[in-house]
Amino acid sequence: MTVSLVLQDGTSFSGQLFGARKPVAGEVVFNTGMVGYTESLTDPSYRGQILALTYPLVGNYGVPGQWLEEQGIPCLAGIDTRALTRRLRSHGCMLGKIVVDEAEVEFDDPNRGDLVAEVGPERRAELPNACGFGEHVLPADAVAISSTARNFKGRMGSPASQVYLASPYTVAASAVAGHIADPRELLQ
Repeated sequence: MTVSLVLQDGTSFSGQLFGARKPVAGEVVFNTGMVGYTESLTDPSYRGQILALTYPLVGNYGVPGQWLEEQGIPCLAGIDTRALTRRLRSHGCMLGKIVVDEAEVEFDDPNRGDLVAEVGPERRAELPNACGFGEHVLPADAVAISSTARNFKGRMGSPASQVYLASPYTVAASAVAGHIADPRELLQ
């Protein structure tokens, strides 16, 4: 079986196919992470992209091959990821396609569509007021600043509302456990 990653500039990388046996097209990007590569396969931020994993020991703790087939995700092994990464770094991200048995597939630019609509929820989630007296817990990452809380308070609460910033992991864990009694507990 002939399998190649073909870049829009004509550069081609041949390798071995595993996962789904189908051609795909998208924007070619790379990830240099040492761990978490299996999680990257389901990360919505990679929608419409062909992801090149560059860490040399990728695969040492397994790749879910059967899952890849079930989800329709083709994977290439044995290509020169260093040469691919150098090309992408010097020329920028570019469109590419995985060609299987010379089946025709057109280049496809995922940025022409509405990626947020494709991967986001169908409707906005409504979170109940946990305490019932005008307090809100806002999941925020490490770069959150006080203006985030001010903006949230202005849009979602009354001037008397209290807004607390908490780690999204803490909020998610508490919500899963089903015991958010007082949002201030999340800040401890």
